[in-house]
Amino acid sequence: ATSDTQGRGPRGTRRSAGAMVAFASIVYAQVRYLCTNLSKKNAKSTANELNHLVKLYGEDALAYTLRTLLESVDVHAEARAPKDQPATLLLSAEMGRTLASGHGASAVCAALEGAGDERSGISEEWLTALCKALKLTKGLTLLLGIALSRAHDAAMAAEGAKLARATALEACSPTGGGEGPPQPELTAGEAHALLAFAHADATLSRSLPQITAALAARWPAGSCPLELMPLLYSAPSSGYDARGGADSRLDAGAADLAPESGDVTVLAALLDDLGSAATASPASLADVLAQLDAKAHVTEVGVARALAMMARTHTTPDEGSAAVQQAFATTLGTKVGAGVA
Repeated sequence: ATSDTQGRGPRGTRRSAGAMVAFASIVYAQVRYLCTNLSKKNAKSTANELNHLVKLYGEDALAYTLRTLLESVDVHAEARAPKDQPATLLLSAEMGRTLASGHGASAVCAALEGAGDERSGISEEWLTALCKALKLTKGLTLLLGIALSRAHDAAMAAEGAKLARATALEACSPTGGGEGPPQPELTAGEAHALLAFAHADATLSRSLPQITAALAARWPAGSCPLELMPLLYSAPSSGYDARGGADSRLDAGAADLAPESGDVTVLAALLDDLGSAATASPASLADVLAQLDAKAHVTEVGVARALAMMARTHTTPDEGSAAVQQAFATTLGTKVGAGVA
């Protein structure tokens, strides 16, 4: 990073004359002072003060803290110099916490801008060495790759995606799938990030059956966290399956919950056909529900399917929805039981 006294921000961009340069420089100078003077004796107090600064000044302060700590880490060194160990340990803890939080991707991308080897810059090999130096778990390594794959810089995004793909299958294994000590299993948040990335990535999507099988063995349908259900046990017609084609086991589970599995689709199918006009107001939805047999169609599973359908199609254009709703209103009850189901 460039010197703070030159009136530059944490990303090396010169601020305008009217910006509060002095104020920002004081914050970044304090961060650099704390990181530079970090030692085993003051590690705890320094970490607390840095966390306080990040809470006060937000993501830019976090990115600058990570970047400053990174300057003390030689990712290719066989052994850490004693004076560099406190910075390495603190960077490992802060990087892990930032990645696990689920909303620190932009800070991580900003911190790694301009990092890497002098000639090649950031590469999959350098990122792998960084994760090894920081002793990140496979799950956190996966999150780092996914975070960098969203970077604005195309080269960084490409290398981040390579890291995520290389780590994905190993991360699914309870032991990490490689040499060395056993790795902890993926958390639900890490598994969710993996599934979302695998569904969106054309290369990794080919391994979706293997990934979903491994994660389903870890989280059976009966004990699967709610955040994983749409991606891990999604219906064949869902938008996720349309992108990735993952095997679905939700219908089998729903059939066990409903006495008449054919009835639970009526409400969702009817609302899908009518479009947004059917749920534009409580009165319009009440008109639709009034035409259905509540005991047969408005069940827990039926309502769940309807809500899933609305969440899946909330951005789908439905021009003519009002006309369809009007046509339905003129023929209430004539086709609900047979035509829609």
